[in-house]
Order: sequence, then structure tokens, then C-alpha cells
Amino acid sequence: MADYNIIKADGNLLTTVADGTTDDTSASIIFVGRTINDYAQNIAQNQFRILENFANTTEPPFPCDGQLWWDTGSVALNVFDGGNFVTVSLGSDTLGLGGGTMTGPLILDGDPIVPLGAATKQYVDDGAFAPSAGTDNEIARYDGTVLIQSSGIFINDLAQLIAIDGSAATPSITFSSDLALGFYRAGASIIGFAAGGITQLTIGASSIDGQGNILTNFADPVADEQIGDRAFNDARHTRSINAGAGILVTGNLTSATTISHSDTSSQASVNNTDGIVIQDVTLDGFGHVSGLVSTNLDTRFTRSMSGGSGIDVSGNLTSTTTVSHTDTSSQGSVDNSGNTVIQDVTLDTFGHITGLVSTTISTTPGTVSQSALKTTTETHAITPAPTSVIVTLASQYAFSPDTKHDTGADNSFSVHPGTLNFAGNTQVRTLSTSFVQSQHLTTASGTYSVRWRYVQASPPYNLGHGDCSQFIFLGVRSDGTIISVSTAADPPWAGQGPTDITPDYIDPVTKKSYKHVPKMVKPSRELMLTDPDIRTAYLDSVRNAKNGVDFDLVEIDYAMKNADMALIPHTLAAAINDDGTAYTDVNKILIDPCSAIADDLYILNEQGEDLVDIIHNYLILDNTPISGMTGPPGIDCHAMSWKPPTGP
Repeated sequence: MADYNIIKADGNLLTTVADGTTDDTSASIIFVGRTINDYAQNIAQNQFRILENFANTTEPPFPCDGQLWWDTGSVALNVFDGGNFVTVSLGSDTLGLGGGTMTGPLILDGDPIVPLGAATKQYVDDGAFAPSAGTDNEIARYDGTVLIQSSGIFINDLAQLIAIDGSAATPSITFSSDLALGFYRAGASIIGFAAGGITQLTIGASSIDGQGNILTNFADPVADEQIGDRAFNDARHTRSINAGAGILVTGNLTSATTISHSDTSSQASVNNTDGIVIQDVTLDGFGHVSGLVSTNLDTRFTRSMSGGSGIDVSGNLTSTTTVSHTDTSSQGSVDNSGNTVIQDVTLDTFGHITGLVSTTISTTPGTVSQSALKTTTETHAITPAPTSVIVTLASQYAFSPDTKHDTGADNSFSVHPGTLNFAGNTQVRTLSTSFVQSQHLTTASGTYSVRWRYVQASPPYNLGHGDCSQFIFLGVRSDGTIISVSTAADPPWAGQGPTDITPDYIDPVTKKSYKHVPKMVKPSRELMLTDPDIRTAYLDSVRNAKNGVDFDLVEIDYAMKNADMALIPHTLAAAINDDGTAYTDVNKILIDPCSAIADDLYILNEQGEDLVDIIHNYLILDNTPISGMTGPPGIDCHAMSWKPPTGP
């Protein structure tokens, strides 16, 4: 592969496009170098920009001589003359959208069909008002619906005579000899009748409103739908009201009428207190209270109260009665802290606490039993090229390795401690102040696998989307070939980073892991080693924590477990060519550790299955990273799936 040149039409060099790069500053389009992924989008984008003549309100960047630009703001086509974009002239026989002056007639091909359409002279002439032939003093609408003559106004068909709203003072329809008399619009759907410039009557959709005495001199009605005057109505509805027993009436229906309740009782209100209550009530014939008799219940219901077991009583029902809980316990409150807890509780027969005994639970190092230390296996494998890799183990506590080669023992392969000073081993250089266990795997051909049994640091692990089953790290070449496989239940940053997450205490109930943290914050290394007082204070604090005397019990949470993720994000510390140089054609990826595939591989590993063989021969790698999934920095997370079955 080699770079290529862009030559202009005049033979001059415009630019040189290097492999693996794009150039978007030499012209208004993007030049794509060889080996660029997703180049199709850039090519399609270039073609469309040329097709639309870079349509925009602003001119395109980096133009070349003769380049066209469609200005969407001024709606004009422009061409670049080497210094500026110049609007292209449309010629003397054209008229731009901005307007201009025409020197010849404009001929339209028909009458307008929309309200703002252009109209011809013929259309306007045909629609003008024209009088009837031979008729004087006449104006007619062209369609004949309105005819105005000296003898009157004639409206034909369904046309309307439309007048202004007017008012009572100036009615819209009036008379030449009496301009204050006529009709006007008094409101929405209301017509007004005015006389003398004053409203006399209004008629609406559901009401008639007369003003003053306009509705007078009615004859007595003889039918149900006729209207009578006030005198007629008063005569028809004058009735007397008689008072019955217990009721007083004054007036009648022609004037204000008052109906009152007769006072038939002389009984006053009664306001008793304490044990005095109403005993007898006397009612008259109307149900009114005419008598009340009271009595004192205190003299009838005096009872004594005595306290039972555990209860004290003072007073009786005739006065204030106090019921108290007997004090049967002298036990005071207990406020423990740290590792001191309540061990024994003594209760009396009433369930009252009469005694508390505390004890201190030991959580010193060594309380994590051997059964609580879980071991599992991790496997690292290499398939050339390259011929060797340096891998970081999942734990500092790994046992002797087991090895396996898929083509037998005649090939050259080996495993030995990692080359710490190799230039490509970036993880070791990053952890230059801490110890890290790495191994150097070498093979000339075939797949070489090495398996270690190790003590897990502090499972389970979580990257933010659920507990992880199995961490599978792959080294993949650009052609999709898997050159290295690392699989373990723990990530490399958990057991190899400077943050110690090995538990000092595991709660037997919650199963949570804890560290003993000294009360004193660790000083700087220089200060601790040069100042004897600070050194002594810090070392005493550490001794107290180790002996379970004085320390903070800190839970090993997910944040602590992932504290060193950025330092050791991947097990593949380096890939090495035969000549000892760094092998660069490798992408480091992590298989989704929370997926069903990861859980399947975890179980199969516990059953002794060869996960490297399964990954190489029975699974399919999805080349597209999982969108939105969080993982170690700089490491893409991918999915894997089982290959479909073959055969019937």
C-alpha cells in the first residue's frame, strides 16, 4: 500500500492523501486514504454534496476554481472565480425571482383558480358590473343577483342585503325624513328597534326586551298563549294564607307574607357538667321540648379499680384515674460500638428486659476460614502470529500451571515469568511501583494453553450492569483471527492492582467482605520513613488493626474492587514478534461478562471443560461492540454466541 496524489485539471498537485487518513481541508469534499474503515459514508457524502451544489446559506469551505454553490438564502447559483463566489447571470431574456421590469406583454393561459392568482384583462372585464341594456339610472351586478334602479333595490336568488351594524342614534336602515328611526344590530344575533335615537325594543334568538312602557294597553287575554297586564295578573293570583296550629301568618300573596313558628314552649336550655345528665324529656303535641329533668350519675356508678400483676392504679371512676406500668426492671440502656454486640438478653415473666450481656466479636486477620477462600482456574492461550505474548494473571496467589498444546509435544512452546522490561509491556511500566505477576507464553505453531488454579480475591464483581460470571479477554487481529484467549472468574485488576481487596473478615450472615483499615491515614512514604514519631504512630495503628483492637471495618464494595481497572484493563500485556519487537496488529476486547454465554462458560470451566477450545471452535464473535455497555477504559465489549448446529 502507498499514499496517492490528487492532481488538478491543470496538472498541478492539489494534495497527497496518506494511507489510513482522511483529508477534509484541501477541498470542500473529503479525500479518503486507503485502509480507512467505513469509507462508504464519506464517498456517498461527497457525491451528494456535488449533486446539490453544496446548497446552503453559507459558501462551502476550501473551494476550488470553477466550483458551483447554490445559495439557498438568495436563491442563486454562484461560481468560484479563484478569489470569490460570483453569482451566475441568467441572461437578458430572463427575469429572476427577485423581480424586475418586463418590456413585453405577459400572456396567461387561463383564468385564476386561487384567491391570489394573476388575472387577465378579459377576466376582469367579464366580471365587472354592467347595467341592463336600454335602462337609465341602473347598476347591476354581473351575475344578475343585485339590481339597483331609481325605483328601488332588487335582490334575486339567495343574495343578501348587507348593512353596517349601526346604533340607536344612527340606525343602519333608516328613513330619509326621520334618520333617528330604524333598525340596527344591537349585539350578536340581536336586532334593535330605535325611535327618536333611543332603543325601544330588542329581539334576540331567545328573548324580547321592551324598553320603558312600550308594552301597554293590553286587553285581558282570552287564550292561554296571550299576554295579560299587571292588573289582570294580580286579580288572578290574589290568595289568602291561613295559619294552622302552631303557625303564625301575616300578609298575603299580593304583598310580603311572613310565616312564623308559634312559641309553644317555655323550657330554657340546660347545660349540665360532670356526671349530671338529662334523664326526662317532655314534648308537646308538635314534638317541641316543653320540659327537661336532670339527674346526677356520679352517685350511682362509683366503682373502685385495683392494679393487677405489673400494673399500678390510683384513684377511681368518680375522679381522675391513673393506670401505670409497674417498674419491674433495673436494666439500663446499652450503647455498643465497633465489634461489641449484645449476646445475652434476660426477660421477666412479662417480657420486660431485666438484663443485657455484651461481648466483643473478634474480626482479626485469620478469621476468614479456609472454606471461605474459594479457588478456581484461569486459562491463557496463544495462537501465532505473533509467536509470544505476555499475559497478566487474575491473582497473585496462583499455583503451578498446567499446559496443553493442540498439536502435540513436538512443537516449540514454553511458559515462563513475563519479561518485565519489554518495551511493549505497558501494564508493567504503569505499575512500576507495585508488584504484578505476568507470564510469557511462546509457541511456534498451533494453540498453546496454560491453566493456573488460583485463590479468588473478592468475588462477585460488577461493572455497573449486574454481577459478572466469567471474564473472557481476547486479542483479535484486524482480519478477525483470535491470537490470544484469557478466561477467569476474576478480572486482572482485582488480584494484580495495588489496591488490596483480599478480605480480612467475611460476615457469616450477609457474606459481605471487609477490610481492617487502621484508624490513622497512611502518611507519605518519605514522611513515614524519615519522621520517627509519625512512623511509630502509623505502625502502632496498623498493629492495632491487625490485632483487632482499634480499626475501621470497611466493606469491600464494587468501587474498591474496580479501583485499579484503568491500570490493568486487559490480560494481554504485550504481543511480541520473532525479532522481539512489539506486535501491533491486535485489538483487545472483553466478552460481555454478564451475558448468558459468560455464565455458560463459567459452569463449563467448573466442570473441567477446555474453554479455549470452545471459544475457538464452537462460538461466534460479534465484530460490532455492544452499544452503551461500560467496561475497562479503552477496551470494547463484544458479544459471542453459540454456532448453529450442523447436520440433520
